[in-house]
Amino acid sequence: TVVTLLRLLDHVQPVVARIVQGLYELEVTLRPRDAYLRDRGRVYLLLGRRERLLHAEVVCLLEVVLRIAEVYLVGEEWSDDAEIVDKYASGIDSLFAFRFAQSSGEIVQSMSMNKGAALIKKFVSYDKKMSEANPEYINAVFLSNHDQVRIANALESKGLDYEKFAASVYMLFPGNSFTYYGEEIGMIGAGNDPSKRAPMYWNADRDNGTTMLPPGCVLPDMGYTLGSYEEQKNDAGSIYNYYREAIAIRNGLPVIARGKSVPEDTLNVACVTAVRKTWNDQQCIIIMNIDDDEAGTTVDLSSYSDWKLVASLSVSEQTVSQEGNSLKLPAYGIAILVPHN
Repeated sequence: TVVTLLRLLDHVQPVVARIVQGLYELEVTLRPRDAYLRDRGRVYLLLGRRERLLHAEVVCLLEVVLRIAEVYLVGEEWSDDAEIVDKYASGIDSLFAFRFAQSSGEIVQSMSMNKGAALIKKFVSYDKKMSEANPEYINAVFLSNHDQVRIANALESKGLDYEKFAASVYMLFPGNSFTYYGEEIGMIGAGNDPSKRAPMYWNADRDNGTTMLPPGCVLPDMGYTLGSYEEQKNDAGSIYNYYREAIAIRNGLPVIARGKSVPEDTLNVACVTAVRKTWNDQQCIIIMNIDDDEAGTTVDLSSYSDWKLVASLSVSEQTVSQEGNSLKLPAYGIAILVPHN
């Protein structure tokens, strides 16, 4: 929304912020679900299911603002892929990929049915459709948000290892990954909206920066079983530190977020799921064991002798290892390979 844009611009371009403030006051009051749509050379403001044609002067000034500020716009579209394609054709940078989110979404459902290869193909198909509508589009992947039951509620019964693995899967997708605050420490929250938006659980005493509860918020009776940030930060096995590892790998290998994905069908056997990503002259192959068998699995890398293990994630104390042409993946283990050169 323009309001969000104003908050950003107020720090980087006060003059432009004042221009937009004037436009905002004169033109129309925006709501969170409003968006812009470009069609046949005209620009519309989408107000729910209604459209309002914007004056040419307003459009011109808005476009100047966007160019000067180099803002990144993310929108919400809860409809099917066809509707999302239409929105991407407007030129918007990103739209949240709701079909992959929540316990009913493609990520968790594919994991629970041991269909990792199918998940990769669904993502590749989604990526193809959206990039055809907007070649500059950036996927926006997430597990839950402020309007939904927190993902920890949905995955709690499956155990901490499963919750960690789900986090790594969406963070290793191309595009920008979005973590709803508290997911990185396994916060739960359900029921009314305020209860899904409880303050970040910084420490057990709820002081030193913890904000007030929003009106109507009900905290879980059993508390947050995984502990606060303070309790988790020095625990190597915590979900918080697993998130830190996953984010560090993602940031250290730009090809993960920016690369085009294709299934690595040679390796997609049984519980193993693999995807190859390419960006400019960089490549990587991400190999995942989506099974919870404590014995783990071994992947034959005879056809990948010119690739090496550079990063890995493990939900337990068991580690990912490569010995010659054999790659050992523990339960829910992930390996990232890159070419030797």
